[in-house]
Amino acid sequence: MARFAVRWSHLESRTPGARPFGVTFREPVGGSAPGLTVDGSDLLFYEQFRAVVLAMLGIVYSEPRAEASDDVQRAWLDLLSEELPLAGLRELRAVDAQDEVRGVHHVFTAVLGGEPPAGAEGLEAEQVLDYQLLQAAVAHQTGRLLRDSHIEAITDAALRRRAWAHKVAALLHR
Repeated sequence: MARFAVRWSHLESRTPGARPFGVTFREPVGGSAPGLTVDGSDLLFYEQFRAVVLAMLGIVYSEPRAEASDDVQRAWLDLLSEELPLAGLRELRAVDAQDEVRGVHHVFTAVLGGEPPAGAEGLEAEQVLDYQLLQAAVAHQTGRLLRDSHIEAITDAALRRRAWAHKVAALLHR
């Protein structure tokens, strides 16, 4: 069991700059059992989470189960898997968009499996092409943890990016 509990707020997830995750520590950290609110990236990236805890609570946080692993980030996601419902990516949809700065372009919707079905909308191309950024965006908008064991098993970063790009291409519908 993780040393903290995570709560996600649908209402807060739709507000720009929101912190839809409430994290409550189950045991004392730095002498007390505090809590804080974070966004999807702050929660999913271990070092970023540690930095937010230090900035907001003045505590240097360390998760022994993650720190003991050769792959700290993957171990951190395994811990988060105990707190968040898991989701698989079923489809990516390109959506026409237009704004004053970029003109006509595409944003993307990630369609997730699970019950009930969910999706993360308004995703930028950079988020879709980076597995971890997509994980953070999906978590932020849906409260679910996107995991792909085939992608996460690839240890070489360049090969992992290439494999993810192929998967994105296979799942993309225009």
